[in-house]
Amino acid sequence: MADYSFSLVLVWDNLGGAVRLARSQNVSITDPATGATAAGLKVNGQPVSQVTSDANGRASFTASIRTVRPVIRGVTLPDVTSPDGAAGGALEIAYDTDGTPYLI
Repeated sequence: MADYSFSLVLVWDNLGGAVRLARSQNVSITDPATGATAAGLKVNGQPVSQVTSDANGRASFTASIRTVRPVIRGVTLPDVTSPDGAAGGALEIAYDTDGTPYLI
């Protein structure tokens, strides 16, 4: 199982114009080869179909494949590959002013 982590860093608040940490965002993790939910996806050892960030906007998960494809708010982000297949694979996600997520 490959270990991954991500941080949903900033989200633009159009109402107040403030930048704040994103919290409790759902991220689908798919297999780039098939587009299906990544096989063996687990959070804290428990099987899941989506990953949800914590109150600090961070999350970590494991998957049985080396490369995963995060999808958040319907936007497909670039593939993330665990460097050694066992640990690594970090990404940070920010948001444009229109709310579109992107990797930073």
